Amino acid sequence: MTSSTVNKTFCIKKPLNFNCKSQKYADIEYISKSGRHFVIEAKSHYSKDRDNGVHKLFGELLKETGRRSRSDVLGVLLTDGSRKGRKIFYREKFHLINKNAYLAFGKLVRCRYVFLLNVETQEIRLFSWSGFYRGDKERGRLSCLDQ
Repeated sequence: MTSSTVNKTFCIKKPLNFNCKSQKYADIEYISKSGRHFVIEAKSHYSKDRDNGVHKLFGELLKETGRRSRSDVLGVLLTDGSRKGRKIFYREKFHLINKNAYLAFGKLVRCRYVFLLNVETQEIRLFSWSGFYRGDKERGRLSCLDQ
């Protein structure tokens, strides 16, 4: 994806929710500049409960299937947790799950994207659900958060 395509597809036009404690919405919900409704669950490796957070993420994704329409775009926002010589925290944890089960779950809940946030640089790298597991190259970087 080109930078302009990524920005148009994923940049925020109208925020709907940016509150992780909301009972009505996912952690992050917004309408993009392209008019798509994004529904995103967020998790951080900085939490004391980070290992259990991996399990919670799958439960929250499953719960979202009953809340949204088929046209909504589901994704997850994760902190990368990588350091020199260390793998990305969530990719490492996802690899403990059978590959076919992981991929089938993504299809079941229709989770399309993984947004990977580098907390230090505030850069978000974009992956497909399956590509994140496989370790594919990112599909793009978001440069629209401060617009």
